[in-house]
Amino acid sequence: MELALTKHRPQLKHFALVLALSILFYAIVLMLVYLVFWLVASSATLNEFRQDVSSSAGLWLFPVAGGIIHAFSFQKHTLTITGIAEPEQVAEWAVRFLQKEGRETISERDAETVLASPNKFFRLFHYWLGAELVHVRYTPDHVAVTGHYRHIDLIESKIKFGKLDFSFQNAKTS
Repeated sequence: MELALTKHRPQLKHFALVLALSILFYAIVLMLVYLVFWLVASSATLNEFRQDVSSSAGLWLFPVAGGIIHAFSFQKHTLTITGIAEPEQVAEWAVRFLQKEGRETISERDAETVLASPNKFFRLFHYWLGAELVHVRYTPDHVAVTGHYRHIDLIESKIKFGKLDFSFQNAKTS
């Protein structure tokens, strides 16, 4: 049995969404701060406040840095398991293992099962970005598990370091 871990490129939609949400959040906070200062010291004008805010580079770097960090943290990974005699049973084991770890099945097709976290916080990212879905697919040659790194690492660690009983597993001969 051979394992291959593939890291996918970060997606622009993750960066753009987090950047837009961060800028919106900062704009709302800045307007609230301006309103408080305006109520306290009515001599401050919106133009002066805007110039002060626009000259602060650190304030505008936070949304960009947050977008980059989130784009890389939402990156998908694929674990490919090859050299197995019964890929369907290995895929079923992977699905059962992920379900035991707290994931629930969203859809099942012929050779693919899609799982997601029942946690509301993680579901938010699933609905917005599709970043929390785990796809378990199998073909006659291999099993591919695609999803967030924390899900993929669970399976990879269990296969590498766990005591698995693949009694159905006979190594393929070439």
